[in-house]
Amino acid sequence: MTSERHGIAPALSLLSDVLEAGLTGPNRARLRSAGFDVSETSASDDEILAAHQSLFGFAVPPYAGVFLNPDGLSGGVAETEAVDLLRGFGLSPDLAGDSREHVSGLLKTVSLLVAKASPEVLSSFIVSKCLSWLPALGMALRREGDSEYADLLDVAVVVLLEIVGPSETVPEALGAGVTHGAFATALPDREPPLADPGTGVKDLAGYLTSHLFTGIYLGRASVRRLTRSTGSPSGFGGRALMMGNLLNSAASYGDLDAILDQLRQETQAYRDGWAEWAELHPALDAWAKLWTERLHRTDGVLETVGMAVAAELEGADRP
Repeated sequence: MTSERHGIAPALSLLSDVLEAGLTGPNRARLRSAGFDVSETSASDDEILAAHQSLFGFAVPPYAGVFLNPDGLSGGVAETEAVDLLRGFGLSPDLAGDSREHVSGLLKTVSLLVAKASPEVLSSFIVSKCLSWLPALGMALRREGDSEYADLLDVAVVVLLEIVGPSETVPEALGAGVTHGAFATALPDREPPLADPGTGVKDLAGYLTSHLFTGIYLGRASVRRLTRSTGSPSGFGGRALMMGNLLNSAASYGDLDAILDQLRQETQAYRDGWAEWAELHPALDAWAKLWTERLHRTDGVLETVGMAVAAELEGADRP
């Protein structure tokens, strides 16, 4: 999916609408009219809407908090800052649909601020609240087998990068003494829980399902994918609970090594994804370095997860 050069604000507004409402027939027609190359589909609009809801409502919720909050839940600074910025420029922060931290809400926010905010303010918002996680959202969509919405999101990221400019201009645009990498180092972090001898499977599962700490997105659909690959059950519930169930059952059935190998494939896929973005767009280099460091650390965590899970199971079996 590609686009010709056109107005940035209308392009972001259109991409926002389509990501929120789905690639229905009318929305595909709107994209083509705007110069985007969109594939044909034989699916009905009802089928497209159902698939859209399954993808964004269950598999990969496209909220900043899901990718940037320690608990992996929506809500937080992305929405607060977007609302404050819009109000500061006399614009309404209200949306008919999703919140401002939803990918469509963030793109709509930027489209409104293009004509109002200074380059410094706009670049700061884009770098910290959009470029910090939208490339990873696209990777997560591809990991769940959807390339169309991932391609659409990639176009949105490129449009945002056009606003920010090349990497060598970013520090100047963000103001004296503020570097592009400063945003990356400001992200919250937490050391892996394995250093604590009291760490249990529940703690490990909570850590592994936090994109902020690991650099990979593991949702309920991701866990079910791992479940299907081995047959070890994960049960139902939140993604951390399902991941904990899967680790325990995989250890019981002798499938834990297979699960850990697949998790290593996840970390490698995200490493490759960030490396590709950084090579094509050096403005993303700071974020790519941060997430790559966390992904390497996650590989180290996976090396010791097996021992921790086995130790807990052994303790549970003792009379």
